[in-house]
Amino acid sequence: MQPVGVAIDRKKGEVFVLDTSNGRIKVLGLNLQFARNFQAPGLEERSGTGIAITPSMETLVLVNWRSKQVTEVTTSDGCLVNRFGHSQMLEPIAVAVNSIGDILVADNGVGAILAFESSGKLVCKIGKGKGSNTGYFGQISSVAIGINDDVIVADSRIQVFSKEGEFLREINAEGKNKGRFGGVVVCDDGTILATRTDKAKNLIQVFDYNGKLLFTIDSYDAKLKRPSGLAVTCDGHVIVVDLGNDCIKKYRYK
Repeated sequence: MQPVGVAIDRKKGEVFVLDTSNGRIKVLGLNLQFARNFQAPGLEERSGTGIAITPSMETLVLVNWRSKQVTEVTTSDGCLVNRFGHSQMLEPIAVAVNSIGDILVADNGVGAILAFESSGKLVCKIGKGKGSNTGYFGQISSVAIGINDDVIVADSRIQVFSKEGEFLREINAEGKNKGRFGGVVVCDDGTILATRTDKAKNLIQVFDYNGKLLFTIDSYDAKLKRPSGLAVTCDGHVIVVDLGNDCIKKYRYK
């Protein structure tokens, strides 16, 4: 298994792991016990890079950096629901879905977040391009949805934008260019969790919604190596993609 992303169906208690090396979705229970695998459109050429679940919890949204397409499939068996591409999609790397079903695609080719309606119509572009100043992005690693459908973007820092694309604030606990965030997720109460790699340290950092660092999960008891995407359960656990160890790990954060 080569996991690159994870999403959770909180209604059914299922964990969906994007297993890109095998071109499939692996479905686990909340205790990470195996349930089933399924193939799905959107995972061609072992090039799937992002996964998110829609508000209905009935479908998943996938992005593929090679085909430059967004694909929506059913959570039950991976059947195709919808698929689209766009001329502005150059290097899609991650995806999130907001409360009304808009699809946010992080694209390192254009250095921006592309916001689409579920039909594939481009709504807006968030970010000013590639760079290190406020509102610009380096190498984007992930995108998540915050309170009021804010857009949370991670590279070497975390930036928060309104759903219309207005810059709101920056979160950076370690200082610029000192490490890199992998994945980011926002809990229902506004707590932000983010994986971070900084030289030999591989951490999960927990912030309040204004960006104050609350605490860090150091993972010493179950060492992380290149932690990436993550998702949270309803009972205070976080499930993390561990790229360096080709596995999924689970930690309690509250």
